[in-house]
Amino acid sequence: RAVYTFEADPLNFRCLAANVPAEHVFKFNAALGHERGCVDLVRTLNCGAHRIGGPGRIPVLRVDDLALPACDFLQLDIEGFEYPAFLGAAETIEKHRPLVMYEAKGKAKQYGVMGDEIPAFLTGFGYRLVHQVNADWIWKWSRAA
Repeated sequence: RAVYTFEADPLNFRCLAANVPAEHVFKFNAALGHERGCVDLVRTLNCGAHRIGGPGRIPVLRVDDLALPACDFLQLDIEGFEYPAFLGAAETIEKHRPLVMYEAKGKAKQYGVMGDEIPAFLTGFGYRLVHQVNADWIWKWSRAA
């Protein structure tokens, strides 16, 4: 099985690459979104809380551009930028129906996302919320949804 991971911050990416040398883990120094381009980061004291902050030099990729032959699990914890990343993964979600987990801390408001967009998006693909652990929401495809 292959694992694909994305880290926008160059320093965090170098740490990821050094700490996860496994050949089946494909690492990208890029952000995820729905439009290709380049962005910058707003940096915080917590290196795990950097967020997208406008135009810059960090590439933005779409999950759909990977044309994955399979996708069993899609996890997004990208400081409020989850909705654009989901839009860029719509074809993958529709084709493979992976288990989906994302962090829902309300940080998306900084990008104009008010809170019900992701649930509506996933429900539209036949998903239902199956579990919540703190701010992590887990969704599963269901024919009955």
